[in-house]
Amino acid sequence: MVGQFEEAVASFVGSEFVVAVCNGTAAIHLALEALDIGSGDEVIVPSLTFIATANAIRHCGATPVFADVERETFNLKLKSVEAVLSKRTKAILAVHQFGMPADLDRLNKLASPRGVHVVEDAACALGSRYHGRRIGSDAPLACFSFHPRKILTTAEGGMITTSNPAYDRELRLLRHQGMSVSDLIRHQSQSVIVEEYPVVGYNYRLTDIQAALGLAQLKKLPRMILRRRD
Repeated sequence: MVGQFEEAVASFVGSEFVVAVCNGTAAIHLALEALDIGSGDEVIVPSLTFIATANAIRHCGATPVFADVERETFNLKLKSVEAVLSKRTKAILAVHQFGMPADLDRLNKLASPRGVHVVEDAACALGSRYHGRRIGSDAPLACFSFHPRKILTTAEGGMITTSNPAYDRELRLLRHQGMSVSDLIRHQSQSVIVEEYPVVGYNYRLTDIQAALGLAQLKKLPRMILRRRD
């Protein structure tokens, strides 16, 4: 069911790779881990966001650096981001506050020449559009939440979309204890599979029960987006 849910969200968003995890915080944490962000690194975040955004940075051993937000959108203010950029800045966490897309073009224009990654905290933004394309459709890394307060819920859960196959492989390893094969492959096999653990991973898997709920919710999502807009 998790695989079916991943495929359904990939089709809805328009993303090539989608990785389901146990919650939105885990999604951000794994996205930062995939970028090798750790001790000594800084990640810029908006000062107006839920604590999970900053907590995920601390889980990596990195330092959250706060930037101000625009009054009109509650998203990152570019001048404030520029003011706190440093040689230690490894990434900018662009929160799509309340589902309102951040100004990704301007953030990427600022970040790319400096080798700084832009990671999207799209916790509330499933179904939101930026320049006509759904959030997460072509993002290097976009992180969604399926907490009960979000637009779609699996009771608790999260997901990462990525356009990068290397990130996809890394994220799948990290979410499942660093195991080289999935539980699905192991349990369906008619012979013993001896797995390997090339990296230290986490128990960040989504359950089949949650995925089944997500599939049912996904059918209602267009109507829920209209209600959210109202």
